[in-house]
Amino acid sequence: MIGLIAVAALAACGGGGEWSYRGALAPSLAAMDADGDGRVSAAEYSALALAGPPFTAVDIDRDGAIAPEEFEELVFGQDPLRFDGAPLREPWSEDIQDRTVHPDPYEQRTVRDLLRALCELVRTADPGAELPDEGAIEAAARTRRLDSPAARAVLDDIRAAAERAGAALPPRLFPGEAP
Repeated sequence: MIGLIAVAALAACGGGGEWSYRGALAPSLAAMDADGDGRVSAAEYSALALAGPPFTAVDIDRDGAIAPEEFEELVFGQDPLRFDGAPLREPWSEDIQDRTVHPDPYEQRTVRDLLRALCELVRTADPGAELPDEGAIEAAARTRRLDSPAARAVLDDIRAAAERAGAALPPRLFPGEAP
């Protein structure tokens, strides 16, 4: 699930500028603003929300419009597999993951999910892109560190494929390099 959210957010951010959740979600929030007045009203939200949370639950500050902060709460506070009519879920934290039975440690899953999500981002731009195979991704994930030589090698391969595909990767993955 984290991988799915990461892919959607990375794909939405496009090129240029520093990546942020708000920037990644901005096109979706703008699309909800049917009349283009810069506000997502109760009517605009209700036309798209289906059986999602009622507008009154999303408009936290009760100003009659959904602000970017409120939209973030809506997106990250819902379980994408049970959005319609689902109660708000507990945020997916390291603590929750530690209480859940997984064969691999949290850090290993995090590195694996990030590398897979980046590969999917590149595949979105170029379905035939030559990317690291699952074995290389798994070897990098077993190090549990994004700065390990194995993970950096996979990231470099993904970055090269992204450049060939014209896809932008978050610059914070490559610290110390000019954007």
